[in-house]
Amino acid sequence: MFSLPSHVLEKLRCAQCRGYLSSGPIVANRKNEQLCGRCFKIFPDERKAEYLRQIGLEAVAQIIIFPCKYTDQGCTHTFPWNNGLEHELNCEHRYDTLPLMGDPKCDKSNEEIDLKVYCDTTYNHNFEDTAKLSINLTGKNNNKLALITGRNHQRSVRLGVEVTLSLDATPQILHENVVVEDSIEENLYESINVFDHCASCLNNVLNCEVYTCSLGHIACKKCKSPNCRICSFQLNSNLLQFCKNYVRGCTELFPAGDIKKHEIDCEFNDFNCPLCDSANNLNILVAHFQQTHNPICSNEFNAIVTEQDETWFFACFNKLFRCKYYYLRTSIEFVVTYVGSNDKACDYKYSVTVLPKNLKSVTKQAKCLGWNDASLGKAIVFEVANNRKKFEVRVSISIVPQV
Repeated sequence: MFSLPSHVLEKLRCAQCRGYLSSGPIVANRKNEQLCGRCFKIFPDERKAEYLRQIGLEAVAQIIIFPCKYTDQGCTHTFPWNNGLEHELNCEHRYDTLPLMGDPKCDKSNEEIDLKVYCDTTYNHNFEDTAKLSINLTGKNNNKLALITGRNHQRSVRLGVEVTLSLDATPQILHENVVVEDSIEENLYESINVFDHCASCLNNVLNCEVYTCSLGHIACKKCKSPNCRICSFQLNSNLLQFCKNYVRGCTELFPAGDIKKHEIDCEFNDFNCPLCDSANNLNILVAHFQQTHNPICSNEFNAIVTEQDETWFFACFNKLFRCKYYYLRTSIEFVVTYVGSNDKACDYKYSVTVLPKNLKSVTKQAKCLGWNDASLGKAIVFEVANNRKKFEVRVSISIVPQV
């Protein structure tokens, strides 16, 4: 077994937790960002496909002695590859600040104390009758680590990698899952949401540019650091911004240069009713249309079209669509528009079938257009003979299958 010099070990760091690549599987993406087995096992499933396993590097790692990932905090423990997970979970150097991050009242660094008693006496105003903590807290309790975050217990479940709602009821470290009331287990990575406060200073950041980690924790410009202070995952280097419709339900973050374009087309804007002066969000607009304007409540419709242009409205898939028909002497054209954003319109397609008597039917299909999209040049076109005055057609709308 070989002990490597520190400058070589620095090249064997995980890009997320900044620990060593001391456990498998070791993976890397096209940007040469390496992940240790600890991070890859709890990485969001939809991102795992971006990484390839490094079999050669794992073979070399098996003859290396690795230091603990908390060696910078003072731990001197070493171990062979894939043999240090238990130690690192219980390492006494794992956190060195107690109990509130950045709280001037806290001067108990690097001390073994009874965490529950200390909080009862020093931060008793933060306790509720049910003994739930609502403070940001890191520390050790009988060599076990607990992390409590958030302003209420609903959010504290989702804000950290290691979270507990009760120091007495949950004495063990919670690493991948969160246990609530000893009976409900919630997978952390299926419930991560983007929140509207900086994870460090707790200031509201709805109108600010922010940084995020892969778990959705937010850091404002003032609190920016290489790694997230909640979960230790790396913060991205691009400034992001909330949509103006965050309070209405749009929780996505966008690059600062793209936010204006998104806000113009955002699904949570108010949309004008095509047939009256009503304006509201899409859900209310669909309900209004069904109650007031009697749309076609199906995704398929047969009609006889003539030389007169016509417009039909479809209420299907809990969405609203407008189909316009144009008669142009030598051709007829159909355009289906999704009442909503251009981005969401791509999730739907429509087909038009011309049903001539005694002849084979002809079908064409295209993707729906967005409400703000220009329709010229994007219609389905059928050429017709000059003497044709009537046509039987079938218009249908469907969801585009996800690949």
